[in-house]
Amino acid sequence: MKRSTIILALMVVSSFAYAVTYGQLTGTYRIGGKTFYDPPEEEPQNTHIYIQLTGSTAKDMYNVMDVKPQYDICADNGSKTKTIGEMQCTRSADGKDYRCWFGVDLKRQKITHGVVC
Repeated sequence: MKRSTIILALMVVSSFAYAVTYGQLTGTYRIGGKTFYDPPEEEPQNTHIYIQLTGSTAKDMYNVMDVKPQYDICADNGSKTKTIGEMQCTRSADGKDYRCWFGVDLKRQKITHGVVC
């Protein structure tokens, strides 16, 4: 009896050690077509999802992007931007605000660009 209790306790403790913690997502999204900005009239507008993450979600993504930040020429306000492939994250000049943008081509299940500039 004691042995089975110890084994059960070890299993429970080890399951907590390997548990993954999920955070709350913050941001916005929209469904659209392939052309992110000013799409042609005949283009289907249900093929992509465009996502803007904010707050701690965007901060965490910015911090794990293993690339050198670049001056954000679009904002031109001291912000720094990191880009990997089609994914882009920006940190405000004062380091208080973070935003990330990307899109997902739903049919092909591929990451696409999610911001104009």
